[in-house]
This record gives sequence, structure tokens and C-alpha cells, in this order.
Amino acid sequence: MLKVVGTDKVESVVKHYTPTSTDKERTTVAVKDLSRGAQFVLWSIRKWVQGKTRQIDMSKSFSEAYEMAGVPEAVEVLEEMMALLATTTMRPVLVECPCSEVLSTDEVLLLRSLRALQFGHVEAGRQRVERLIAGRLANAFCRTADVYVHCLQRVGLSLNKMASLTLATQQ
Repeated sequence: MLKVVGTDKVESVVKHYTPTSTDKERTTVAVKDLSRGAQFVLWSIRKWVQGKTRQIDMSKSFSEAYEMAGVPEAVEVLEEMMALLATTTMRPVLVECPCSEVLSTDEVLLLRSLRALQFGHVEAGRQRVERLIAGRLANAFCRTADVYVHCLQRVGLSLNKMASLTLATQQ
């Protein structure tokens, strides 16, 4: 609840969300087809949500994983980015369990937004994340997410590369 300063009237925040035809729960996008960087980000998102849901402190797991990846400074930024996401979304965001072999539509949306930010396409990243977070809060999320993805990029964890490519040929 937000209170309007100077009056006794209490007003709630209105959350507006209009579903589109692409908003469904699950996709056929396989985790194994993601780049190493995207898999690392997806694991981080899923483990963060799992930890918060089960009220488990994940800081040791994140510290170890990010230390091994060479970006220990990204843990704090991940925490901030996920806290923003968890508290500012207009609707529930579907995040699969860490063992799921496919991505939810919301996970694909988040990864696409982060990938756009990593490659300097701030407006595209913001427009994508606005499917989840409205207005200036989307800007705040993007500022934090931009710092996060550039930490990962410095150690070669790209969200853009395909994990494997197959060439189809006619014989």
C-alpha cells in the first residue's frame, strides 16, 4: 500500500497487464541449446527464486559459483536485479525449477532482455522487460541488469552465442 502524503486517503498501486498471444507458460526452448552464459544466468535466476521460495540462504552457492566463473562482484548485482524483479512485476512471473529442461515464456523474455542489454540495445531490452515491469521501474531494472550482464561479458559469458549449430544438407 502507498499512502498519499498530506491526506488520510490510502490508495493502492494499480498493476495493469494485457496478455498477448505469445504469453503462455512453457516453451520448447531447451536449456541445453542455450549458450554457456545464458545457462549460467538461467541457473542463477532459478536458484535465486528457489532459495527465496524455500527460505534458504543461497549466498554461499552463488559466491562459490560466481567465484569459479571469475565474477564474484556479480553476486551482489544479481541479488539487486532479482529483488527488483520480485518486488516490481505487474503479474506473477513463471520461473521453472532448476532441473527443468525447458524454459518458461517468462524466462525466455528475461534472457532476451538481458541479451539485448549485453549487446548495447538498451531500448529493446527495456521494451521486453516492460512485459513484466511497468514504466520507470523497468528502467531501474535495466540499469541493474546492464551492470550484471556486462560483468558476465568481461569473463566471456555471452548470452548471444548458440551452444550448438547443426547444418542441414541435402544429399
